[in-house]
Amino acid sequence: PILTDRIFIWPINGKIICNYGELGNKGIDIQVNPGTEVLAADDGKIAIAGKTAKYPEAIIIEHSSTTCTLYAHDLDILVKKNDYVKKGTPIAKIKSGTHKTRYIHFEIWINEQAVNPAVYLP
Repeated sequence: PILTDRIFIWPINGKIICNYGELGNKGIDIQVNPGTEVLAADDGKIAIAGKTAKYPEAIIIEHSSTTCTLYAHDLDILVKKNDYVKKGTPIAKIKSGTHKTRYIHFEIWINEQAVNPAVYLP
């Protein structure tokens, strides 16, 4: 699907360590340093902020009735369910701890289907 009304921003700067489709990945994994802020890729409402069946830490932002983004793994969550966030707002920080490097998992969903984020990011 092609979105003409949405321009997402990168949620975080880092090195992509797993691309969409690799190892069954429905998004991309981005390696980052602990303490780095995670930003909302676009305006939207927080649908989930916490544990899911798949991830111990996850945030899902609904951008429209057909589009959402998911941020997961190694997150200290800064938002709560039903918060409204603007594009670029910090929604989490990457956890600190004994691991020197961490990563975030990022997905874009359109019409209930995961799509390649690289197509929709600048």
